[in-house]
Amino acid sequence: MDYEELEPKIKKIVEIVESIPESYRTTCFEMLLESELSSNKSKTEEKIIEKNEIPTQENQFDFQVPIEVRAFFRQFSLDEGKIYEQFIISGKDEIAPTYKISTTVTSKAQIQIALMTALENTLKTNGSFEFSMEDVRKRCDENKCLNRKNFMNNFNNNKKLFKDLDDEEHVKLSPYGKEKLSETINEL
Repeated sequence: MDYEELEPKIKKIVEIVESIPESYRTTCFEMLLESELSSNKSKTEEKIIEKNEIPTQENQFDFQVPIEVRAFFRQFSLDEGKIYEQFIISGKDEIAPTYKISTTVTSKAQIQIALMTALENTLKTNGSFEFSMEDVRKRCDENKCLNRKNFMNNFNNNKKLFKDLDDEEHVKLSPYGKEKLSETINEL
């Protein structure tokens, strides 16, 4: 939205704000302006969704979905647009997760974070679906779902999801792990 479109709306907000007690004006103005700006943002997002547009290479800073990820999404009949629902992508190395963990069960949350971290790493590196245990530990800690005592036990109990747990720097997903990742993408 440009300034010309926003100017009359700001004037209307100022009129409203001037009609309330002075002690509330600043807060009221900020809230109304934020509301106006966010409603315009959501309208733009709705238009994109209505058109069923998937961000392209041009409008995603030359980001191109790696072939491994495309093959994975086709194999499990997933919509590639889900990538942009789960991550903010503003360049090849600038990928940030936006997903919310869908469970309150710590052990399940740790596995979901590991699977989604593997997807994120594949988007960044064009490599295989893998993650490091240390990265997953940090993310689990950030998401307040790190069970330090049982962290490795949880992964050992779910070892069928991974090819090998011996190399903690390069834990790769097994075919079953990829299947579980597809389920996780649909859950989040």
